[in-house]
Amino acid sequence: MPLVYFNRTLLGLILMSCLLLTANCSAESNQKQPLSQVLKESLDNDGPAATRQLFNDIYPEEKDNYVIDNNALGQLTRDYAQAGNMDAMRVLTHVMTVITQDMMAEHMADQQETMKKMMAEQQQNQSKKSKNKPQTKPQKHTPRTDLDRFTGLYGDPNKTDSYRQLWVAQSCDGRLVIGATWGDVAPWWMTSESDNQFSYKDSFTNLNFEFNGMKDNQATTLTHDLHGLVSPLQRVGPLTDDYPKCFETPRR
Repeated sequence: MPLVYFNRTLLGLILMSCLLLTANCSAESNQKQPLSQVLKESLDNDGPAATRQLFNDIYPEEKDNYVIDNNALGQLTRDYAQAGNMDAMRVLTHVMTVITQDMMAEHMADQQETMKKMMAEQQQNQSKKSKNKPQTKPQKHTPRTDLDRFTGLYGDPNKTDSYRQLWVAQSCDGRLVIGATWGDVAPWWMTSESDNQFSYKDSFTNLNFEFNGMKDNQATTLTHDLHGLVSPLQRVGPLTDDYPKCFETPRR
């Protein structure tokens, strides 16, 4: 393998390991023996094969007993390469690769732990904000006694399909209630906006209705902003007997 390739590889390993763990690239406690010194003595006295086995015994189980001096290891690798001792250089290249991979794994684990802490703190902050946020009080309702002029079934004037109609009824406490004859949709409990205009609003829905075309004290058309349904709708008849005389207001 060309020497230039090894030099580039070693330089990359050294830079990566120093970026990931800067503390390991500086001098540490004199009570621990530098790993570069231990490996150099083994290479000079016992040879590459024994040194590789020695490193495998040390790393990672016993690594905390040594100073992982990456700069010195990199320089030692270059020294052996320049001296033409390719076997020793290969052993040290293996050493640098293993150390760098280990540092990257530790770095990623630290990053994941940091992200978990940040997400937990963010959730706690959001929870606190939700608790401290003033609660929206139910909108006050003024009972009306003139809502019977709006009740009935409203449908597309150009179709006789009774399946896609809106029904309009009263609640027992003087509110207008509007629902759909299709699907499993809960009825909308309306708020009076004016004499003939009503609205409904919750976290997901915002609807507006207007009754017009009074005839014999009975609205004949219903304008709305529901998607997928023609507007205005025409009153096609009164409520059938299967509708209650009035709807009980649901308890909050």
